[in-house]
Amino acid sequence: MKKRFSLFIIASLSISLSALAQTNDFKVGGLYYSVLSEDNKTVYMENGDKQMVPALPQAPAKAAGEIVMGNSFDDYTGDYCEGAVVVPSTIEYDGVTYTVTELADGAFLRCARMTSITLPETIKVIGPGAFYVCTGLEEIVFPNSVESIDSFVCQSCTGLKKVVWSDAATTIPDHAFGRYVYDTTKADELVIENIDKVTAIGDYAFNDAPLKHYPAWGSLKSIGECAFYGSELEEVSIPAGCVFDEQAFNNCSRLKTLVLPEDCPENVSEYFKGCNAIEAISIAAVTPPALNADWAQAVAPGCVLEVPEESVELYRSAEYWKNFSEIISSGVEVISAEGLTVESGRGRLSFSSRQEAKVFDLQGSLLYSGTHGDLQLAAGIYIVKRGNRSVKVLVK
Repeated sequence: MKKRFSLFIIASLSISLSALAQTNDFKVGGLYYSVLSEDNKTVYMENGDKQMVPALPQAPAKAAGEIVMGNSFDDYTGDYCEGAVVVPSTIEYDGVTYTVTELADGAFLRCARMTSITLPETIKVIGPGAFYVCTGLEEIVFPNSVESIDSFVCQSCTGLKKVVWSDAATTIPDHAFGRYVYDTTKADELVIENIDKVTAIGDYAFNDAPLKHYPAWGSLKSIGECAFYGSELEEVSIPAGCVFDEQAFNNCSRLKTLVLPEDCPENVSEYFKGCNAIEAISIAAVTPPALNADWAQAVAPGCVLEVPEESVELYRSAEYWKNFSEIISSGVEVISAEGLTVESGRGRLSFSSRQEAKVFDLQGSLLYSGTHGDLQLAAGIYIVKRGNRSVKVLVK
């Protein structure tokens, strides 16, 4: 026997409510379930409010032998669970043991008083909006058994600080961790881990989210519309062959370091509108792509530009590119002035000075002082200062 469960209908960034009354098969340990397959003794977990149900897009047909945790609201309050919630791997009802394999659409939707969630390794599918607007949730770990995570999974979870992704889920879906413009309270920072196997990021996946670092750019093949729009990203590194939407990074006002591949778009500045705090750009394109004049005027002063060694003079003479404060080679760059010599290459910064010099990061933290230094440093912008002379250098 298979039960059909309530679904969300989501259009753009709004959720419309429809009265779709539904009953659960049974309740165990405070959570609600419906049978997916009697033959295989599997169930899905549902939302237990039995009130007005937001409707989600039609979910794919369930495989035989699975059950899902799902939704059945009449009033849409999301108050049926709170505190630390543990979803069991199996449940027992009426003398039968069932395996929990799915969370249904909106399973914990608007459970604002839920502070933590533990999911079992038996879960394979997480439906749309499963944790939508769970504002009290601070951390979520998706077990590696999870193969499919649907849209709006943690949309507007404004307290969320840490996400551990599933090895088996290669796509971060549309609206996964985004915020609405009226979400005025946010965690200080959202950290996402275990995403080395992710190849695609959906539309609005992190829009306006407090995500400062995305740790696995190299595996990405596609980045959707407004995927990081308005987020707090501080560095972006687009891999070769990755297709990304023109608005994917617009209004990332805290972006400082930008790495672009040889096959970057011709009108590259259109892809980074509103990113006016960039301090270093590394671009592998041999021929300078076109730039927007207003963008170049906002970004170029004070920005270090690193280009292929054979293209340095091309960029120094190209319209708008020539306005960047420093244009350096992507190999080892040597800067020498007033008794201070600085070399910066891949992962290292070396300097020599006739008198004491100091190395700072962009936050003003002193990293080293002396007359000679050979430092192994993380990629980023650093400042070498001697007396009144300062040199800004890029380490990749």
